[in-house]
Amino acid sequence: MIVFTDLETTGLSSRDHTVLEIASIITDDKLNELSSFHRIVHWWMASDILKGVIPDPVTVNPYVLDMHMKNGLWLASSLSRDRLYHVDAEFAVWIKTYCPETGEHTGPQLAGNTINFDRSFLQSCFPESHALLHYRNIDVTTLNEYARRFWPSSFASRPQRAEASHRAMDDVRESLATARHYSEKLHE
Repeated sequence: MIVFTDLETTGLSSRDHTVLEIASIITDDKLNELSSFHRIVHWWMASDILKGVIPDPVTVNPYVLDMHMKNGLWLASSLSRDRLYHVDAEFAVWIKTYCPETGEHTGPQLAGNTINFDRSFLQSCFPESHALLHYRNIDVTTLNEYARRFWPSSFASRPQRAEASHRAMDDVRESLATARHYSEKLHE
């Protein structure tokens, strides 16, 4: 099983920032979708941001502040009742439901764009869920970079959105579509 995942966060450091949104799609090894998971996490500063209180850049990256004002994630986070520990517990149950064998050497592999970034936040914010995942990753960004260098026609024909929404489910669906594209191209 493969767990395609994307997180939206308050910045780039899993030590200094937190998760605002998680989306995930479990597939089988042929990339057939089996189930999806999506939660927006309540973050106490989201309401302050909406009131015009600008947090310290260590708490929220200025680029991320602007991006999530435009895409509505600050508002959604301020209205959410889901806390990190609740989402971690729900996500873990969801993984166990669709991937009965879980753990560092037997669990489903984590997949997505620049997936090491997401894995670092899973380790710090969703430790129960992270413990269920295999240590290996499927990094769709690496597939893109490899194709750009060695199979330019496959790279040029990959699925692309006109504009990134920077919302987790849109991003995870794009990762899955790109993985399917390369999977089909490699079978040709």
